[in-house]
Amino acid sequence: MSAVAPDPTPAPSSTHGAPAPAGAAGTEPARRSPLGLVSLVAGAAVVLVGAITAFVLPFVVVTTDYALISLVQSISSALVTILALVAVITGAIVLFGRDRRKAFAASGTALGAAALVNVVMGLVQSGIYSVL
Repeated sequence: MSAVAPDPTPAPSSTHGAPAPAGAAGTEPARRSPLGLVSLVAGAAVVLVGAITAFVLPFVVVTTDYALISLVQSISSALVTILALVAVITGAIVLFGRDRRKAFAASGTALGAAALVNVVMGLVQSGIYSVL
């Protein structure tokens, strides 16, 4: 009887073509970013403050108490400015960092930047009205 020589090629692996498991070299998933979440929440809060102000302001205007109107607008502007700065700064930290998930940070940064543009335009408009 003759003996059969063993086949030198390895048996096919069941993981052939499958993605590398998490934690393998160079394939570690991006980490969650708490600052990205802070940016998104602050950006959403900016929108919420704007919506509340838009709802409340007509009722304040009807009173024709100009000091109250000015107070509501000042508080709203200050709150929006602070929240927008938080959203932009924390979002920028995440966006310029490495190995972090960036979707929340990008959304929060965009909302905060849009709010800052509105605040600046409001200041410019007030300056124009004071000159006229």
